[in-house]
Amino acid sequence: MQPLRARTIIELVGKPKDFVERAFEKMRELIKQHPGLELISEDIEPVKEKPGTKDIFGGFMEVEAKFSSLQSLIAFCFEFTPTSVEIIEPEQITIKNNELTAIFNDLQAKLHEITALYKKSEFEQKIVRKNAALLLRNFLFTLLFKKKRNIEQLSKLTGLPANSLQQFLDQLIKEGKVAKENELYTLK
Repeated sequence: MQPLRARTIIELVGKPKDFVERAFEKMRELIKQHPGLELISEDIEPVKEKPGTKDIFGGFMEVEAKFSSLQSLIAFCFEFTPTSVEIIEPEQITIKNNELTAIFNDLQAKLHEITALYKKSEFEQKIVRKNAALLLRNFLFTLLFKKKRNIEQLSKLTGLPANSLQQFLDQLIKEGKVAKENELYTLK
């Protein structure tokens, strides 16, 4: 496969500002080491606060490079996730079926990896939510063990907004674990 010349734009957003700036510098060094890439030029625009946000900063980096193959460009895209890729040359790309097969297999492997990470993250998130709910449940039982309390008191003691806490208390009432008498909650 023939080499490709491409221009890419990579955006980063985060906080604080110096974290985003350091991330760009680290990315610059990683890009220089990327296999199959010959850096032609790179330009990091100054990091600025994103309009309409508070303390969220962003910027972008333009990278022009010569890639040894289409596979090298695709690997670059997976690693650095540019928001834009422009292939400058060649104007036409000829690819053998075994090269295209290799590209699709690499693509599928990456998609399977991402899917597995997503499912693992989703599973872990369910466990965290379940455990957080159990902790809150036990905390509420402890708070209501000897004293009746209203929603504002419980909100202040748990650190949760009253409307979020209300849904949880309604569920405990439905389960028959908590009772509500004159705006005061108590254990049953």
